Amino acid sequence: MSAFLDRLSQTRAIVISFIATLLIGFGFGVFGDQVGGVLLDEIMSADAARALIAGMSEAQRDAHFWVTVGLDSAYPIAYGAFLVGLLARLGQNLRRLCVAPAMATVVVDYLENTVQALALVGNDAWLIAKDVLTPLKVSGLLICLALAIGLGIWRWLERLKAGSDSSTR
Repeated sequence: MSAFLDRLSQTRAIVISFIATLLIGFGFGVFGDQVGGVLLDEIMSADAARALIAGMSEAQRDAHFWVTVGLDSAYPIAYGAFLVGLLARLGQNLRRLCVAPAMATVVVDYLENTVQALALVGNDAWLIAKDVLTPLKVSGLLICLALAIGLGIWRWLERLKAGSDSSTR
């Protein structure tokens, strides 16, 4: 695990994964019209997801399926690598603890994607899991964001303190 975190916490890996996250996110907008304008990932409940799917044409369901298994399968890899790398770097000695929310969020996102892909091909029995998975994914991302901001401020304050300590000598 340490070698994995060492690799992802390198500046190059963080920058590349951030750019990949942005490009894939842009891709969702490119295919927005083909899937009907709203992605299932934006829907928080099973009932709302069922209603959205029911209102889609066959072509929209098909396009949405491919966006889900293609772009939305690459997205957790990209944002997961970015968040794990950033949190590992900022977390330093506590990095294993700091990256746990990001890794859990990626797993939850894949579970959500599986449920949505199944629903798009007509098997919506597992869609009820969306009531838990989507809010859990969003919460995980917010926790990661708060953690990254908090750790970033902490590291910045440490640098300021170290700089003022060395200048007073």
